[in-house]
Amino acid sequence: MNQAITGFHRDEEKHWVADLACGHSQHVRHDPPWQNRDWMITERGRDEHLGVTLNCKKCEVPNRLVVFSRTASDPIDIRNALNSLELLGKPFNRNGAQHFLPGPELLRHIILVGCSPSLALTPDTAEGDNLCTINIPPATPISTHHYFISGPRTSAPACPHCKHALHDWHQHCTQWVLHPDISPQCSECNQAFDPRKLTWRRAAAIAQTHIEIWGIYPNEGIPSEQLLECLQHTNDAPWDFVYL
Repeated sequence: MNQAITGFHRDEEKHWVADLACGHSQHVRHDPPWQNRDWMITERGRDEHLGVTLNCKKCEVPNRLVVFSRTASDPIDIRNALNSLELLGKPFNRNGAQHFLPGPELLRHIILVGCSPSLALTPDTAEGDNLCTINIPPATPISTHHYFISGPRTSAPACPHCKHALHDWHQHCTQWVLHPDISPQCSECNQAFDPRKLTWRRAAAIAQTHIEIWGIYPNEGIPSEQLLECLQHTNDAPWDFVYL
């Protein structure tokens, strides 16, 4: 899924990383002759690439329960909160990103519902990409900005004014993330709207911080009230959840 670049930062090894409008990040190394991105060398080159889209493969991963807040929170505080509930197991490298295997109390705080929910809690029981892991995205220099979380199942919301479907929802929300002082307008009624107030039916969200629990199918796992309250202590703000 194409996502716009909203900023840049360096990782612990001083490599350049692009911050995307979806809240994910992606390395954009200049390593000729294999990777030629000489524009990364200068601040001007990086500034000129703000708004340019990159294909975010993380957004294309199905079956994720995303617990989010519209107020920023330190990833260290989030990790400590999850550890206090024994949700996190051992660190696990998944597609080059740090995840955690489920801790012993995961099923106490992710309540399985539905007819026959199943959850692969260990690598030896997983088939394909259905292994349950927890990802806490790292903080970036623009973590105080909103970003737009969406996925393969996200569908067009309705305009809050005329109720027509906003078929260009992705463009609207991405542009709002880049320019939050400019409200998008519905192409049918020309009325401005706030993307944070759209109804996404638990399939997308505007956020400033989030965690991802992979391997949870839509409507088959619900975060417990205790988990949401524990996360709320990290930023004194409410948390909610969506399915991607």
